Amino acid sequence: MKRENKQNRKISYNLKELEKDATVICQDFAAFCDYITEKQVKLSPRTGNIGKKDCFAINMLLHVREKYEKPVYLQSKYPIISLFYYTAVTCKILETNGAGNKLQQGRNYKRFHEASVWEQYALFLSVFMSDGMFACQDSFWYADRVGELWGVYVDRFMEWAAVEKAWTDGKSRKLQEGANRFWNCLDILAPCLEELALIRVCGKPAPENDLRERWWEIEMLPLLEIVSDIYENTELEEETEELSDSDRSTAAGYFYKAYVSRLLQGEEEKLSEIFENMVALDTKQTIDLEVLVRHTDCVRVIRMNLADSLYDLHDAIQRAVSFDNDHLFSFTVGAGMMKRTYMHPEAISQRTELSADTRLAELDLQKGQKFTYLFDFGDMWYFDIRVLEIREGEVEMPEVIRAAGDAPEQYPCYEEDMVLQVQVSQKVYVSDILASIEEDLIREEHAALTGRCSPCETEPADALRREMERVVLGSPDRMFLFMTAGMREMLSELLKMEWIDGNERCILAQLYAFGFCEFSGEYQDTILVPEAIKEVYASKMKSGRKYDKILDTAEIFLKHCGVVEVEALYAEVKRFLDPKISYDDFAFLVYSRLSYFGDCYSVLFQETEYMSVYDPEMTQRILEERGKPENAAFSYPGLECVCAGEPEDFQRVIRDWNEYINFNLLTDWQTTESLMRQIPALAASGILKKEDVLAVYKEMLRGTGSRATKKAEELIGELCSSMPLATKKGNRGVANCSPGVR
Repeated sequence: MKRENKQNRKISYNLKELEKDATVICQDFAAFCDYITEKQVKLSPRTGNIGKKDCFAINMLLHVREKYEKPVYLQSKYPIISLFYYTAVTCKILETNGAGNKLQQGRNYKRFHEASVWEQYALFLSVFMSDGMFACQDSFWYADRVGELWGVYVDRFMEWAAVEKAWTDGKSRKLQEGANRFWNCLDILAPCLEELALIRVCGKPAPENDLRERWWEIEMLPLLEIVSDIYENTELEEETEELSDSDRSTAAGYFYKAYVSRLLQGEEEKLSEIFENMVALDTKQTIDLEVLVRHTDCVRVIRMNLADSLYDLHDAIQRAVSFDNDHLFSFTVGAGMMKRTYMHPEAISQRTELSADTRLAELDLQKGQKFTYLFDFGDMWYFDIRVLEIREGEVEMPEVIRAAGDAPEQYPCYEEDMVLQVQVSQKVYVSDILASIEEDLIREEHAALTGRCSPCETEPADALRREMERVVLGSPDRMFLFMTAGMREMLSELLKMEWIDGNERCILAQLYAFGFCEFSGEYQDTILVPEAIKEVYASKMKSGRKYDKILDTAEIFLKHCGVVEVEALYAEVKRFLDPKISYDDFAFLVYSRLSYFGDCYSVLFQETEYMSVYDPEMTQRILEERGKPENAAFSYPGLECVCAGEPEDFQRVIRDWNEYINFNLLTDWQTTESLMRQIPALAASGILKKEDVLAVYKEMLRGTGSRATKKAEELIGELCSSMPLATKKGNRGVANCSPGVR
């Protein structure tokens, strides 16, 4: 966020007096590095993270520690350890060995430990302020996307601190975790701020507390005044806005220089070398890569230059296995919070994805290191790659120096004339199919099939499988609530024992997951249908169609209103259509189809279940606004108003908005899709102010490095002023009243 350059205010504390406070994090980091290297700590082979027992032991060495009594928590539950780990690895203070299972002293280990306290402190401060990736674990984004929005939360805290300015009064202040400003990121943010000696946590809420009532009690420390002054008077955006996408990963270096120059008051910046030539790009070396096509015996060893790019490696692999180079691809290097994805430039959709134009030398590969290549996001061809050797010399172009095993057929079952024969089988049982599904996935499938908002973690997986089998075999009407129209049509064809087009494998796979069919034969060209399925479902296929109109009507109403209580949605649809369906079945229908198979969310707020077209964070924000006294008159417009169509002026604004998004704004396709769908829906919520809708728009663009424009803001203003959906109580027939949009 660009901050206005203000005149430096007078600071009442001397840096020399505060050096002992800055020393704390440096001492803790030294203890972290010593433990890792001396104990030769083993890393998780899946995530690359430190194990539970070692995290527990390291935590006991720190000044700011988590109060756990047993070593039962993963690294994700230790924010300080995650910050240290991320800083050490990204800055090459510690480096993984070739096998990727241990950390050892890195090329910058000695340089870092020889630096002054303020130089070391500035390094931690710059990583904390500029890069939230340490807050992400195992490729799992927290519910509030804390890693993705880290810079926003840091900005909000610094803005709050600048307003409070309570550096020396010794009084504590309260931060509400569930407020729009911070959501539930304080579990990560607060411990890091305390480790940086910027605050002291006086009171921490219990994890089981209601999110709306979670308060953190903190005391501001003198060092926060120094950091706040530097933060307000540093034009960081101007220094980094010209960086290319591939260089933004080293943005912490630009932050570091800004901080350390103020802390050292112009003295020599020793640590700046860490951010210069982080990777020694030796273009006079070759690398031998062993490429294994997963689930086959096909192996190719490719020799190429380190100066070549990942895109060159992609081309070499395609030639080596004789594939048609006609699909998108990605390379994944690292694991956990250190995982990085490199994609074709046209496929990049998130700021965490990097370009495949990246050179191999920039990956800093080591002998024995492994990474993954994925080709064709539909058929999902995975290739496991291992570094065999790095040596001096050059080759003219990538070449295959060793080959073993036949290359797989790229399209073995997807020829245009491929058909699948259907047969009845006495040997296929639902329980056999369900038993083949992994435990984590079976919990997700069970939750969807039984209409639960979240997976059941307490019941044994086998008990869940038995319950699913009873639903599938004994309750066809209930099962039809869950099945999409495409799944029902495919099941109908199977029950007729007809030939099925091979291109329908996607829907067949969904039916297979619940035991309706199984693939068989040498080329998986035969579909076996259990006799039990045929007996139960053959005479009831038509009964599933009656739910489609109910669902379509509910979806229309939901998309117009944004967030709706499931009970209100049921009442509106029942009044409009008068369908013969119970509330439980209706709730199951919308949950399974709109949440599980669709792009809507099921959200529990104040013990009431809602369906929403927004993510949980935005949904909660809208519901909190609706609950305020000034919005007590809010009610839904009624399906008769929704189905009557929008006013002509609003249709014009929507057309203008969609045209602008498609032709005037340079964003990735996912952001474009969200802007086209979410911004008009937010304006339709009948509650949020124009400024709130604009804030969401700018936040979405900031996440992709794009800029907000005056034209777009004008169009959003028109959207907010012309939405016809929100109505006052007692005016259900009025379609042009918008009490909440201001």
